[in-house]
Formats: sequence, C-alpha cells, structure tokens
Amino acid sequence: MKKAYIIHGYAVTPESHWFPCLTRELKSYNYDTEVFALTDSSEPELKKWRGKIELISPVLNSGAIFIGHSLGVLTILDYLTKINNDDKLHGLFLVARFKNRTAALPELDQFIEEAYFNKENIRAEYIISVAAKKNDRVDSSLSKELSEELNGKFIEVNHEGHFLGKEGYDTFGLLRDEIFKRNNLKSLSPCAECKEISFL
Repeated sequence: MKKAYIIHGYAVTPESHWFPCLTRELKSYNYDTEVFALTDSSEPELKKWRGKIELISPVLNSGAIFIGHSLGVLTILDYLTKINNDDKLHGLFLVARFKNRTAALPELDQFIEEAYFNKENIRAEYIISVAAKKNDRVDSSLSKELSEELNGKFIEVNHEGHFLGKEGYDTFGLLRDEIFKRNNLKSLSPCAECKEISFL
C-alpha cells in the first residue's frame, strides 16, 4: 500500500488545522496515512521528534510521500539527512517551512540550531514548497530559498498567515490537488466534514 506521512509543527496535534481532512482525502485513495503525534509539541526537542519518526525507517520506501508543516519541515529534512536512505522517496511537500531562527518564536532557537540537513541526502522524485505571500512567522523568501536549494517547485499562495485552522485552513485544497496531480489522481469533492476555502 502507498504510504503518506504528515509531520505537524509547533504546539499542535494531529487533529489541528488541515491534517485530519487531508488524511481522510488521502485514505480515500488507499494511502496508508499517518499524522505523527510528536512528543511535547509545545516544548519541542529535536531528538525526541526525530526518534518518533525513526520508527518508520524499516518500512520507508520509494513509494512514500512526506508532508511537513512549519517546524515539521525542518524535522523531516533532518531525519532524511540522518538516515541517508538509498531509496528515492516519491515526493516531499514542505509547507511554511522553518530553517532559520525567527524573532517571533525565540523558544524554538535551540531546536532550529540543532537541526541539520544535507541536500545531497534529500532524495525525492519531486519536492514542492508552499508558502504564504505574507507570514509573520516565516518570510516566504526563506521558503523560496529552500526550494531552490533542493531543486524543487515553489508555490506562493495569496494568503496572510501560517496556514492554520484559525485562519480558515481546516482544509487545504491547493496542497491536496498538488499531491493528487503528482500522483496522477483525480481530485474528488472535499470530504463532508471539511470546509473548503478559496485560494484566489
């Protein structure tokens, strides 16, 4: 079965934002989908977060896709660098990424400083980075720089924020459609429990 892993960010759970809706939509296409419940997300420690993700290493294969949001992006890149997997992943979707320290969230400085990635170890058939046009936490230029460094595609969304549920992102149609397009899937209507929003 195809595998999809969603890695959340700071101070949230698998039930936050657009994670539940995207999980249901991926499962409707027979993706074995997991949103990791990362340890102490309000006081994140990289070693603990990486340890949680390392549990999947024995089953990680070329058919897998990773979807990371916020601090979860940095966690994915650090993890993939550390395992130095020979198989090329099917895809990486990196949303509102963190790479550098940010004045808005000084409590994450240690996590960010400890994390490390080597682009030579990030092997995927495609890499998609998504950023908001205006984001008080992460400047979109940083996401663009990361996308260029990884030789990926960069998408800037006309949105002010961090793609959070409180901003209307209980679902994320643009991200869903990018995933489906890259996997030759036809988008269905949004799941009944999800509220679709406009990206125009």
